[in-house]
Amino acid sequence: MPQQPTITRQVCSDGVQRVSPTYVIRWPPAATIPASEQRALQFRPISRKVCSTGLSSCKVHPAAPGKRTPTILCIGDSLTSGSRGSFSYPEELQAMLEQAGIDMKVSNGGNWGDTTDQIRRRLPSLMQSVMSQGGRLAFVLVLAGTNDLLQLPPLEATVSVSIPRIAGKIKEILDIASQAAFHPHVGILSLPPLLSRDVGRLKLNQSLRQLFGAPGLLHRSQVPGAGARFLVDLDTVDAALSTDGVHYGQEGYNQFAKRVMQVILPMLKADAAHGGLAVSSISA
Repeated sequence: MPQQPTITRQVCSDGVQRVSPTYVIRWPPAATIPASEQRALQFRPISRKVCSTGLSSCKVHPAAPGKRTPTILCIGDSLTSGSRGSFSYPEELQAMLEQAGIDMKVSNGGNWGDTTDQIRRRLPSLMQSVMSQGGRLAFVLVLAGTNDLLQLPPLEATVSVSIPRIAGKIKEILDIASQAAFHPHVGILSLPPLLSRDVGRLKLNQSLRQLFGAPGLLHRSQVPGAGARFLVDLDTVDAALSTDGVHYGQEGYNQFAKRVMQVILPMLKADAAHGGLAVSSISA
């Protein structure tokens, strides 16, 4: 009977978790020699290394075949992770999907204090982690730029010069996400009201609209099978729901999730109708 592989997980020095099948071959048979002389040989197939530099040339591949859970990866800063001990928009989004009867997992990849550079560096390993746990990336949602704005001097001239740079870094994040295995749809969330840097926020959101078009408008790639890009508008989230001028409570994050659902639900239905996404219980 052929030897069946076991799956091993390995965390490499670059922080990326990788999964590979391991074939254990006992030689000679264990019953014929003393236990002290038994030897086991392990053979692992060579796998392509996944870059953790955040460069757009790094392509993330699935770690193992088989049935996978459609997954939405939300990456960003504390507006994604949620306030400490509080709620988050990925948590609200998961509840809405379940209520709609959509069998998808939402993965929260937010990290408190992250800038666009830090988010870009973390993205490849987060995508690899989703797939090594049996997920299939259906969507990558990016909410970034808040901490870049908060770290700028409060001078309008400085902010104006910095906006194109921040928008460019956000585009780099989306470019990396678009190269993931399974060709996920990639969405950028504009920034919600930001009390101390609202002028800069409005300018950044305007730049994002110039890059990605009107909220909800899908940009289809010319590459066959590639996912769409889209913008989710958080401009109109009620600023009164902010708990400290930056972060939000459950009701605020619920508004984030509702705006995401308004955009992705038609996409989910279309993907299910064309067999491009294995989700259940989506009515036409």
